[in-house]
Amino acid sequence: GGVDAVTERARADFEKGEYRWVVHVLDQVIWAEPDNVEARELAAAAHTQLGYANENATWRNAYLSAAQELRRGIPEGEKNHRVLRDVLKGMSPVLLFNSMSIRLNGPKAVGAACTINWQTTDTGECCHSELTNAVLVNRDGLDPAAHATVELPRELLSRLALGEVGLAELQVPDVTIHGDETVVADLLAALDTFPAWFPIARHDFKFGER
Repeated sequence: GGVDAVTERARADFEKGEYRWVVHVLDQVIWAEPDNVEARELAAAAHTQLGYANENATWRNAYLSAAQELRRGIPEGEKNHRVLRDVLKGMSPVLLFNSMSIRLNGPKAVGAACTINWQTTDTGECCHSELTNAVLVNRDGLDPAAHATVELPRELLSRLALGEVGLAELQVPDVTIHGDETVVADLLAALDTFPAWFPIARHDFKFGER
């Protein structure tokens, strides 16, 4: 019956409290007509009701974030990295570099193999990263057979893990790289940088928006 008929039926189901069904059906409408204001507003209302009714904080936040996105679009600007840095201060270097492991682009790292020591100059913490089989594995302590050793302040280490800095920012007086600097450059070049925000209720990427 077309988009109008589907939306009208979804509105009737909304009045019955069938919010999950309404969200599912209108998702198909929004795929077909991403600028359909009526469908987006009704879907946002259904997401809002699902959020209000949900005791689970994770699901509630997801539903309410979806409703906000449908009404206002994806937020602009960067996330508050100052808050993230405060959190990272309490994390060990191994945990920090485990977060970098998530950013490793496997296809880019195919065939690469190296071990890099990381040592903070102000807190005395250390760990090493081993890149092998397109996987980055991090362990406590230094590896005497590492290809390179990077000595840097703890704050810069946190910013490196966040993806705020790269090799260029390591070329400063308070950072020292011993050994083969190219392996450090190759590792950083194989890391993806994720967008600060992404759609969870709309389909911007399908239609070429960024």
